[in-house]
Amino acid sequence: MQTSSDGSTWTDVYSTTTGDGGTDDLTVSGTGRYVRVYGTQRGTPWGYSLWELEVYGTPTGDGGGADTPVEANGRLRVCGIKLCNEHGKQIQLRGMSSHGIQWYSQCLTDASLDALAGDWKADVLRISMYIQEDGYETDPRLFTDRVHDLIEMATARGMYAIVDWHMLDPGDPMYNLGRAKTFFTEIAQRHNGKKNVLYEIANEPNGDSVTWAVIRDYAHQLIPVIRRYDPDAPILVGTRAWSSLGVSDGSDETEIVDNPVDAEFGTQSASGDGANDFTRSQQYLDLLADPHPDDF
Repeated sequence: MQTSSDGSTWTDVYSTTTGDGGTDDLTVSGTGRYVRVYGTQRGTPWGYSLWELEVYGTPTGDGGGADTPVEANGRLRVCGIKLCNEHGKQIQLRGMSSHGIQWYSQCLTDASLDALAGDWKADVLRISMYIQEDGYETDPRLFTDRVHDLIEMATARGMYAIVDWHMLDPGDPMYNLGRAKTFFTEIAQRHNGKKNVLYEIANEPNGDSVTWAVIRDYAHQLIPVIRRYDPDAPILVGTRAWSSLGVSDGSDETEIVDNPVDAEFGTQSASGDGANDFTRSQQYLDLLADPHPDDF
């Protein structure tokens, strides 16, 4: 029997080489978030059969409770086509999105977020800020500050916060590119030290002229602005036809898979293999040296 705090490094709390294959009640001492049975030798040619495993103990952590989602998982990252925690373990976030914060901000209170984090055990709050439809463009300072406040409220409860740039109407991300650069520059500057912030830079792009190529171009211009201040946080890019991978317009994911966003900088590939890419390296150096990131 082994325990682990991160799902990668394991500590023995009990071992035997004379197991009889029956029911065992074991009294062990140890702590961990994960428990596993590690078999070292099969008792028969047919492998292992584990009917049931029950674990009893006392939760640990602040106030006697379990870790928050951010304490347990740390900064998230993309691994292949999955979302992983800082230990490389694949995870899935579960939580709730607000409605447009220009309409129902009065519902986003300490009490409602306490219920979301404590009663519902949510991992993530998605902060849905519309740009038009009485949203950000009407008062950029008010709505930027409202997003700041909601990020802090999610952080205080150990939840992840998705900062949602919602462009339902008019739907063309390029229409709001300048506003997006201003907004995300401030958000990234203030919150880059946090492990729980994710950026959703294009939610529900739509319209006959809004192709994946348009969205991809938008992402290539906006992502470097965020990366100037926050080099590690995950960035979500909505797809065309209301973020449906194009399905709502009769397409499918192949247009994205065949032409993905290429907005990360590196001298070589992430593995360190391959030829030196001095063009991308120079772009990164130019970005750091330029006092006006809006030019990118």
